[in-house]
Amino acid sequence: MTADAPAVETEDERAGAKAERLAVERVRAALPPEYRQYPNVKWIGRTADHRGLRDGEADWFDALQLLLVDPADDVMYVFHDPAQALYRDDVVERLRLTPRDLVWNCRNPQAIHEAVARLADGGLSADALRPGGRAPEVIEVSTPAQTLEAMRTLLLRLRHDEKVAARDIAVLSGVGLDHSDVWRQRRFGSETLWNGQVDADGRPNGLAAELVPPQPAGTILCDSIRRFKGLERPVVVLAELPADDPRLKRLLYVGLSRARRHVALVVSVEVAQELRRFSEDSGRSSTQ
Repeated sequence: MTADAPAVETEDERAGAKAERLAVERVRAALPPEYRQYPNVKWIGRTADHRGLRDGEADWFDALQLLLVDPADDVMYVFHDPAQALYRDDVVERLRLTPRDLVWNCRNPQAIHEAVARLADGGLSADALRPGGRAPEVIEVSTPAQTLEAMRTLLLRLRHDEKVAARDIAVLSGVGLDHSDVWRQRRFGSETLWNGQVDADGRPNGLAAELVPPQPAGTILCDSIRRFKGLERPVVVLAELPADDPRLKRLLYVGLSRARRHVALVVSVEVAQELRRFSEDSGRSSTQ
């Protein structure tokens, strides 16, 4: 299968859209009275690491510049999540901004939200607005060759058996694409991985954002977990998470929380054990 079928909104997607609309309504209702007069509130969500503000929307920088020109004309919220600090520890609290907790998870269904919450530093106070969902799927492998074979089998099942459109899948590696066997393979049966911002060796190609070509139909996006932070897909596949990475827990947190519908992990036995240990530690903490 090399081409996507026409997009048909599923019941899950309709429920997700309804949850997002409800979240916007609740957030606006929760705004302090002095902020409700502003007709256009800019939402720019980021975590505090050295890459600074970066979002999937191309106009975020224009919005930021407008706020700097006339700060009294609008309001900016900076969303931060210490559990997503993949490059250095979170420092947003040092800015002494007025905190306002977000109490709704609009992206992940309940089953994924529960797994993500167990990985969050200090737990999550937010509630999932989307009920149900599938629990994260863990596929244990022992060698790079087994990783590639498991990836081929998994993508075949997702595309052919579960009829997931290629554009709805993201394959995310726990290492940079220049160190990724999955990216070097790229072709898994009839499925092809794509990334318009790197070359065949996984190195950045230097293209400005506006010059990156659109994703070809029928291809599956492949990126690193770190680069995909802040983005999302209905189905996310995580692979090549190093068991000795000191930020493994945060990599898992970021990777799992990218999924709107389902997430599968192709990981070593050691990483699977660590994932279970994180869950058990969280369970013990919640009962103390």
